[in-house]
Amino acid sequence: MSTYPIRQIVHFITGLLIVMLLAGGLAAPVAADEPGEPSEPNGPIDLVVQVAPGADCLQLAADYGADLLGAVAPLSLCRLQMDGLQAGDSLAADPRVVTVEEDEVLEAQPRYVGADGADDIMEAQPHYIGAHGGPGPDYHEQWAVGRIRAPQAQALTTGQGVIVAVLDTGVDLNHPLLEGKLMAGYDFVDGDDDPSEETDGIDNDGNGRVDEAVGHGTHIAGIVALVAPDATIMPVRIFDSDGQGTYFDAIEGIVYAVDHGAQVINLSGSGPNSTEALQAAVNYAWDNGVLLVTSGGVNSLGYPALYEHVISVGASDQEDRAADFAVFQEGPPTVYAPGISIFSAYTDGTDYPDQYACAWWSGNSMATPFVAGEAALLFSSGDCDRDCVTSIIPDTKFPEVDNGEAGRIDLYDAAAAALGTTDVELQLQYHSNSSADNEIHPVIQIINEGNTIPFSELTMRYWYTGGDAPYTLTCQQADVGCEHTTSHVVKLNPHRFKADQYLEIGFASTAGYLLGGREGGSVANQILRIDGGLYDEFNDYSFKPTEMPSAWDRVTLYHQGTLVWGKEPRLAILVVDDDLCQPYGAYYEQALNTLGKSYDYWNICLSGAPALADLEQYNIVIWFTGNDYQTTLTYADRANLAAYLDNGGRLFISGQNIDYHIGNQAFFSDYLHAIPAWYNTNVYGLTGYDLMQGLNVNILGGDGANNQANPAGVNLRPGAVGLFNYGGGYGWGGLRWEGDYKVVYLSFGFEAINTAAARVSVMDRILTWLEGEQTQDASNAIFFDDFETSKGWIRNYAGTDTATSGLWQRAIPQQTSYQGWIYQVGATTSGSHALVTGALAGTSPGSYDVDDGKTSARSPAITLPNTGNLTLSFNYYLAHHDNATSDDYLRVTILGQTTETVLEKRGSPTRKQALWTSFSVPIDQFAGQTIYLLIEAADEAGPSLIEAGVDDVMITQ
Repeated sequence: MSTYPIRQIVHFITGLLIVMLLAGGLAAPVAADEPGEPSEPNGPIDLVVQVAPGADCLQLAADYGADLLGAVAPLSLCRLQMDGLQAGDSLAADPRVVTVEEDEVLEAQPRYVGADGADDIMEAQPHYIGAHGGPGPDYHEQWAVGRIRAPQAQALTTGQGVIVAVLDTGVDLNHPLLEGKLMAGYDFVDGDDDPSEETDGIDNDGNGRVDEAVGHGTHIAGIVALVAPDATIMPVRIFDSDGQGTYFDAIEGIVYAVDHGAQVINLSGSGPNSTEALQAAVNYAWDNGVLLVTSGGVNSLGYPALYEHVISVGASDQEDRAADFAVFQEGPPTVYAPGISIFSAYTDGTDYPDQYACAWWSGNSMATPFVAGEAALLFSSGDCDRDCVTSIIPDTKFPEVDNGEAGRIDLYDAAAAALGTTDVELQLQYHSNSSADNEIHPVIQIINEGNTIPFSELTMRYWYTGGDAPYTLTCQQADVGCEHTTSHVVKLNPHRFKADQYLEIGFASTAGYLLGGREGGSVANQILRIDGGLYDEFNDYSFKPTEMPSAWDRVTLYHQGTLVWGKEPRLAILVVDDDLCQPYGAYYEQALNTLGKSYDYWNICLSGAPALADLEQYNIVIWFTGNDYQTTLTYADRANLAAYLDNGGRLFISGQNIDYHIGNQAFFSDYLHAIPAWYNTNVYGLTGYDLMQGLNVNILGGDGANNQANPAGVNLRPGAVGLFNYGGGYGWGGLRWEGDYKVVYLSFGFEAINTAAARVSVMDRILTWLEGEQTQDASNAIFFDDFETSKGWIRNYAGTDTATSGLWQRAIPQQTSYQGWIYQVGATTSGSHALVTGALAGTSPGSYDVDDGKTSARSPAITLPNTGNLTLSFNYYLAHHDNATSDDYLRVTILGQTTETVLEKRGSPTRKQALWTSFSVPIDQFAGQTIYLLIEAADEAGPSLIEAGVDDVMITQ
């Protein structure tokens, strides 16, 4: 049966408040509204009629002598104008009619009540910047932008490809702020396809004010563009210049936007009552995957804000408090957004297309497009659909708005949630770093540059070796209060590399929130051995003594059980026997057993090749191929090893025929960092360099395998460091390389080294380096700089430098080559940064290499202990073309109570390719002094191609 709810027309105001005055800067007080006069009983009225399937609106209007003002076919709705309210009773009884409702007034009408209670009206104050200027920081850097972290969110997503429909008073189509952002729209007030802002100079709503809402739609569109700069805006005019429209106008606008591709609809307007027709339009948008974002009215949400399938928005101020006009009697909206003194586009009412008219304006209306823009960011982030967007927006709000459970939006939180990222890091320091006591005392600090997270969703782990010692565990300090933390120790089975257990720290539900934007919290725990035994935390996986907190990826952080920071320790060593069922594995096991290493053994002959999942469990993989020369490292083996290394693995691989079999494969050059040189050197004595300095080995006879029919010689790829050399031009028999992973490659069989003592020594040096205790692990260092962060080096400290290009800088170097020779290495010896002369790639003299003189860099002050065996070590290269002379140089000098040059490398007319080389020197003569390291590079005698680099500078005792 048809229903006919009779409704009075009530003029209900939205939360549109005008402006903060340019001069005064005061937030607008609460807006007010007045009830309108009820319709005349026998006057013309507008009815919204839903017709039955097959019924014709035009015929229905003709039958009742009504004017057909509009129809919305997808919803079977028509708007009829008739005389007298009693006409509705007749329509309701017509079998062609499902429902009849009086059309309601929907308003976007700004109203202002002065402090003295007078009903004063204040126009939005246009702020003209200039005919050819831009809005500048008033627009892009206004308070709301930083508060909702728009720049951080826009670094992740910009709204590209998303259409936002702005249902409002129209838009200034020529406004420069909206240039290139608008698409075709429609005007449902005038019934044409020009949705421009219009003034008519008429008091259409009879409130004594003329055109008080003009510019409102342009202002809203400008906010959408501010939040989602790459979104497309569809202007749809449903309000006149006094800010008044009807439900049917809104219904037509909603359906039009949905049918023309909008994914988000912004409707900054509100009405007093619910109608079935308006509800049907909201459902139509929802059913088609479109999100409707709408403002609340003045202290009453109204409709469509109260419908289920919308995001309702209220205005918040600069202190994240609900605005005076946004404390709603029905309860809080879905979210709050900035809505006080918002600076955006405005229409100046002229035809000058380059005129930047802008204004400050306040209201729930201004808050709404911030959320519509947020929805556009989320839609454009990837796989986030309407359901995803409607879930993320209320779940990623700032928790401090003072209105029930609602909070203020945070765009970065939302974007990070849509992309599945959690941008946090852990920092570590110690209150005690002595291995001569019975306690471990880590202080772990969480730094959060990303989205706000409840502490209760986080847990941290410190991995250490505790054996079976009895212990007590206490929280000594926590920023959130120890009473809000939890902690316990978990023992591992099997043990991991330098860890047989971990301390896990969690948080209670009462701990509150870890806020985004580098807000953090620290927790200090103490593990105390009851039996008084000593903890050697220097041997722990997570240990890193620092005076100040610093980022450390060996403590781990979990968000809802998922690892989001750090690397868990792996099992220690996997030995992969790939020697065609020969007995060569015994030589590796003998060395490992002598060194007391824990390892697992995998025999491919018996078990087939290990999969990536098998390799990933181990910190170090040792792989040897024996006499094999046809099946060394199959395609699957190479793929698995490459993936293992890409994930930070550490590999020691040995085999005399690897280069013969796969020397032309990418794995050989890209992961072993070698170039084939000699398939068989017929040389059996090798000289040790770098890690093997002072250790010369023989690979013939003795108690070794004596199996070297083809000891290979290789050349080094950029960044590789030679370990063993055959001499006589036969190249290298071993190398190491370090970047995101570590690899040691011996191009002869380790098993052939002819004494057990030499094999043990070689294995020990390789494993010590792979375990990270020689270069990247600077636990015992007095000073260490891998140039990944700034440590305070000063360029040209004495003011005497003369070089005009190629100046020292801490940077990620680009590979520089000239005539086939590499002069700047595109890889560092650890991490991604090094100290280099002109990081950009150069191809000729004067192109980012050192030119016209000297460049220098001096370290920060380094205080040395009074006694001890002090050693300075670093990696370096000096590379030059054949136009260099002996006047060109790389020089490292120690400045203390005396000055001493510890390294000087000179140029020459012979080309020298860039290869990282390790250097170390005793510096006991400087004990007890405060010193500086001075690094200089020079091109002193005419234009030469000169490049230099330094990395991993370390002083140890």
